[in-house]
Amino acid sequence: MKDKKRKHGNPQGNSKERQEFTLMNASMTLSIPPLFATEPRRGALEMLDSLLMRHIPALNGVLITHSNMKFTSSTAQIINECPFAVVPITFDALVWAPRIGSKLVGKVSLASPDHLGLILHSTFNASIPRQHIRTDEWEFEYGPAENDPEFGQSVSWKTDEQTVIPDGEQTGVEGEAEAEEPQQTGKWIRITDGESIGGEEGLVEFTVIGYVLFFLS
Repeated sequence: MKDKKRKHGNPQGNSKERQEFTLMNASMTLSIPPLFATEPRRGALEMLDSLLMRHIPALNGVLITHSNMKFTSSTAQIINECPFAVVPITFDALVWAPRIGSKLVGKVSLASPDHLGLILHSTFNASIPRQHIRTDEWEFEYGPAENDPEFGQSVSWKTDEQTVIPDGEQTGVEGEAEAEEPQQTGKWIRITDGESIGGEEGLVEFTVIGYVLFFLS
């Protein structure tokens, strides 16, 4: 893991280890609902659309886009009493499929003593556990305590006539109860110069050593 500084030209280079996106010609078998009996192509496209931004085991990655869908047979199968039309298709697929050993770049989204949270392409989450952060180069600097009266949250609440601020000051502007964004618990800094990990842009390069799939119901 290391900081990712902005460079002129293509910072990703052409190395295969950085190719997290793959363009492939994929094949798949779909079961088209009877609703699309007269428009099978529309049904197939809608089914492919429903797979976007989901991990597809057959593609070994997350489907980002699809195009050039074609039926590979002029007929469909109706199996037993099932009303769905089973059809084979091919299509071009753009898949996000990082591999073990791939080098990726993420933006710091959370810093805590036990891990560093990153977000990739404003979509995918990554986590670097503490044991994979070089503690001879980086250390965690704790932020203000949550209940610190000087740095804690500023909370206001609504009364019948005016908004009351906890320090006793009053304003003539009404408002709903609200609080400032919570402070981060701290940050990882370089021991030698105190610079935050990722620098001003918060970009960190790391090597993939594993991944976990989460399925939302």
